[in-house]
Amino acid sequence: MFNTLYKFQVMHSIPGRLRLHIPYIKKIPENWHLEESYFELAKKVKGISKLELSFVTGNVLILYDVKLTNEQDIIKNLKELGKLALQNKSFFEKFNPEQKDEMIREFIRLGKSKCDFIE
Repeated sequence: MFNTLYKFQVMHSIPGRLRLHIPYIKKIPENWHLEESYFELAKKVKGISKLELSFVTGNVLILYDVKLTNEQDIIKNLKELGKLALQNKSFFEKFNPEQKDEMIREFIRLGKSKCDFIE
C-alpha cells in the first residue's frame, strides 16, 4: 500500500491550488478511509492550508500560500513523506484499522522529527 500512495500525477495547477490524482486511493478499503482531520501532517507541510481527499475519485485538492511554497516544493515534500512511510513500512503495517488513530499520531510524530519542511 505505502509504495503506491506517493505515485501520483498533477491533474490541474494554478498558483495556490493543486489537484493531484492518486489512483490507489480508490482501492483503499472503506474501514481504512480517513477523515479530513487525519491529514494534519500534510497541513503542517510549509505553506499548505487545506487538503481535501476523495476516496471516490482518487483526487487530492491542495490549497497553499504562494508566498510560502510552490507546486514543485509541495510535490517534493509529499514524495518525501511517502518515502518516510516506505522506510517505516514494517512499523506501520503492524497497525490494524481499529488502530488508525494511533498510526496517524505516530506518523505525525515521525514526520515532525525527520522532515525539516514540517512546521
